[in-house]
Amino acid sequence: MVTLKHVAEKAGVSTATVSRVISGKQVVAADVKSRVERIIEETGYRPNQNARALAQNHSNLLALVTPDLSQSFFGALASSVIEEAEQLGLHVSISSPAKNEASSLEAIRAVRRQGYKHVLVDNSWSSSAQSLVQLSEEVPGLVVLNRFIPSIASRCVCVDNAMGGMIAANHMIEQGHSRIAFITSNSHIQDPLDRLYGAKQVFNQQGIAFIDALSVSAEPTLEGGKAAAIQLLNSNETFTAVVAYNDNMAIGAMN
Repeated sequence: MVTLKHVAEKAGVSTATVSRVISGKQVVAADVKSRVERIIEETGYRPNQNARALAQNHSNLLALVTPDLSQSFFGALASSVIEEAEQLGLHVSISSPAKNEASSLEAIRAVRRQGYKHVLVDNSWSSSAQSLVQLSEEVPGLVVLNRFIPSIASRCVCVDNAMGGMIAANHMIEQGHSRIAFITSNSHIQDPLDRLYGAKQVFNQQGIAFIDALSVSAEPTLEGGKAAAIQLLNSNETFTAVVAYNDNMAIGAMN
C-alpha cells in the first residue's frame, strides 16, 4: 500500500510538505506542488481520511449507523444519505451493526474514536433513550433517525406514523372499502402501534368498526407479509383491502 512517506520520498520532499499539498490550506511552491501532485497521480496514493480527521481535529466524514441494509427501506435511506452528503462535500461511511442496543452503541463509539464528528444513527428498535441522550452530549453532530426523543427533539428526524395510518385508512375508505385488513410488524418498536392508532382514529370518525381479527402482525419482511396474508385468508373473515406495514410485507402479501 502506498503511504504518505512513499510519496514524500519519490517527490524528494518531507511528509509535511506532502500533507500541505493534499490539504491545500498552506502555500507550497508551484513547482513542488506540481511534482507532488504528479507523484500522487502516478502512485495512486489516497489519503487516509480517518487519520487526517484525527490529526486535524476536524472531519468531513459522515458515519451512518443503520440496521439490515438488505431491507429496501434501509437501503433507500443509505442511498439518500450518500446523495445528500456528496452535495455537501462529505464522505460517508456505513456501519450496519446487529439489531441490539449494545452493538449499535459500540458502532457509534467506534466511529467517534476514528474521528467522525457527524453521525446519523437509526436507533428506532432500541429500548434505551437515555443512552442516546448521553451520546448526543458527547457527539455534537449526532442525529437520531426514525425515533423521537423529546429531550433531544432537535436531533431527531422521523415521520408521523399516526398520520401515516390515518392517510392509509382514509384512502381505503374513499375507495369504498369498509372491511380493511392490516398487516403490521411484530417488531418491538412504536411505529406499527402508532400506525394502527392513526387508522383506528379514522375508523372511529367514520363510524366503522375496527375488527381485531383483521389485524395480523409478523416479521416486517417478504416472508412475514406472505405468512400474514395466509393467516388472514384462513381466518374466515371477509375483507376487500389490505394495508401493509412496509413495501416488503405488501409484496409478500400480494404474492
